Amino acid sequence: MIPKRSSFEYNYEYTPYSFEIEAETAIDASLLVIFGVQLIRQSLDFSPHAAGMMFYSKSNPDGVLIDGVVTDYSDVLDQSERQNWVMASGETGTVFLMFDINLMKNSKRRIYFRDQKENPWTGDETGNTGDQYSYGDMGVMIEATGDALITDKLTISYKGYFLDKTNANVEFGKQLLSWEQNPIDVSASTQYYEPATLVEEPGSRPDDFKLHAAYPNPFSMTSDQSVRFEFSGQVNELYNLVVYNAIGQQVAEFKNLTVNSNGRHSLLWDAHDNVGMPLMTGVYFYKLQNGAKIQTGKLVVSR
Repeated sequence: MIPKRSSFEYNYEYTPYSFEIEAETAIDASLLVIFGVQLIRQSLDFSPHAAGMMFYSKSNPDGVLIDGVVTDYSDVLDQSERQNWVMASGETGTVFLMFDINLMKNSKRRIYFRDQKENPWTGDETGNTGDQYSYGDMGVMIEATGDALITDKLTISYKGYFLDKTNANVEFGKQLLSWEQNPIDVSASTQYYEPATLVEEPGSRPDDFKLHAAYPNPFSMTSDQSVRFEFSGQVNELYNLVVYNAIGQQVAEFKNLTVNSNGRHSLLWDAHDNVGMPLMTGVYFYKLQNGAKIQTGKLVVSR
């Protein structure tokens, strides 16, 4: 349909559950008239496995059953809308297609739907180049209202999504289009927090309250070792040690700890949380507290 002298580049992108095809070319509008281009159709051809699904579009909220039996269907679109969508959904999942085709003069666009088994012809009377079946074949079609379509630039974007959503309705199709038109813009940055050491009791000796570095650090969950916490303090005083994850959630707590006659306490921890689950890899913080006195440290857990 496009004159050979026009450069028409297709860009394909396929992922396991979606695909995208984009094409753009500059066209001499007079050539379209000379060559008599009257139809552009972009559609998806289903196999007989689509039988039992329902076909939906923006103006077809009740759906049409796909069963290979001829169904009279006409869905003329708003000629000012570039973006249109169609969807088929059933027990096997959902197929959602979205089209973005530039507006053209001398044209009428409508939804293409063809449901007729063992059909050698398509809905636009061109030959069926696929499996000779038409089970809910769906897409969009642009037809000339005069001698030919008129445009100086042809741009086509065709996206398809294969989703595990079963028996979706027209509202799901509208939501997908809205998400496509208004994508979420997410930005992320890495932040590091180094806790400070705070001793609030004036006149106390530094050695009376000291949290030593955890060992080993980093700690590997695959090792046979335990994490050792050690601190210095005063005899007859009570100390609490709490471990937090990177977002401040408590994962372990040890209450009413005391020091020996030498003023030291050593604690072995198996790196499991309060409910007995092993820690996930990441950064953790531990806090020793005695009244108003607090000291903290950082522990890295790996596999």
